Parts: sequence; C-alpha cells; structure tokens
Amino acid sequence: MTSTATRPLLGPRSSRTLSVVLAGLATLAVGAVVVRVTDALTFASVLTEVTLTTRTRLDLDAALRLPEELTLSGHDVVARLVADDLPAGTRLLVVTGEMLPWLCAGLAALAFARVVWGLGSGDPFRPGHARLVVAIAVLWAVGSWVTPQVVRAGSVEVLAFGGNPAGLEPATDSSSIVVTWFGLLLLLAVAEVFRRGARQAHEVEGLV
Repeated sequence: MTSTATRPLLGPRSSRTLSVVLAGLATLAVGAVVVRVTDALTFASVLTEVTLTTRTRLDLDAALRLPEELTLSGHDVVARLVADDLPAGTRLLVVTGEMLPWLCAGLAALAFARVVWGLGSGDPFRPGHARLVVAIAVLWAVGSWVTPQVVRAGSVEVLAFGGNPAGLEPATDSSSIVVTWFGLLLLLAVAEVFRRGARQAHEVEGLV
C-alpha cells in the first residue's frame, strides 16, 4: 500500500486529464490568434494602445471639473485608439502585439501538456522534456519582454499614419527585465533538472 509520504501529487489519471485540458486550452488560444489575425487583415479597423500627453491629461482634469483632491492618475494615462484604413502591414503589427501573449501562452500550454503527460506515464525524465521546458522559457521571454516592444512599435506606426497628433504619445514600454529574467532563469533551472534526470536514467539503464 502506497504511503502518504510517497504518494505523487499527480497520479496517472489526473496527469493525463490535466494534459488533455492544457492541450484543449492551447488549441483554443492558437485558434483565437488565427481568427484575430484573419479579422485584422480582412477589416481595416484596429485598436491600439496610446498614452495621453501631460498637457492632454491636465486639460482633461480641467474639462472634467475635478476637485483639487482628484486627478487622473500618473503621467502615462493609457487610452485605446480606434484606427481605420490602415495599411495591412500596420494592422498586422498592431494585432501581433495584441495576440502575441495568447500565442505564446497557447504554445507553452501545449509544451507543458506533453511534459505532464510524461509524468502521468511514469517516465518523467524523458529526453525531450528538457527541450520542452527550454521552449517554455523562450516563450515566456517573448511574451513578457518582446510583446510590449511590439505593442509600442504598432502604436508608433499608427500615430505616424495619423500625422502624430499633438495630444497623444506611443504606448509606454511595460516590460520588466527583472521579471523576464527571473522567470527565464527559473524555467531554465527546471530544464536542467529534467536534463540531468534523463542522463542519469539513461546511465542506470546501461547498468542493467
């Protein structure tokens, strides 16, 4: 009889169930990306993030007749700008910034589903698991650091197409190099654990 101390957190059935759920969510995420990109290339209108200039924010404070105790927060007030009749390349750039996190999340969920499936089959240290975790780490870096750069680039293009209105500025860079590197290094450490485990399992098999 298996003791509580040695009982795995995820048994074979729960591991495979979780793997199927993750694969389903990954399919939905990637499908949503395909639909959104197709929609952006079909229709000429997209939404992009911009920030209000300090002068615009102060003018809004006055227009709203806010009391002295209240003011619009910060110097980077985010707004959503509807842009019509943009070139296809600009629309694609804007939608890429919008959907890149969904694509990265979907692909990462698919890779993680394969790892979880291996855990449920009783072979956690398959050679491919380390590569899958490295792929998840790369997707994390792209989603957390590259995405804000793409969003800002799309915002710059949209404002340039509209003649750079005086009251608006491109979206701010919301990426955090600390968060990106922390997640990246953590996932790479997990990948190294899987790699060493696979190597030791191979060595043990050679001794049998």
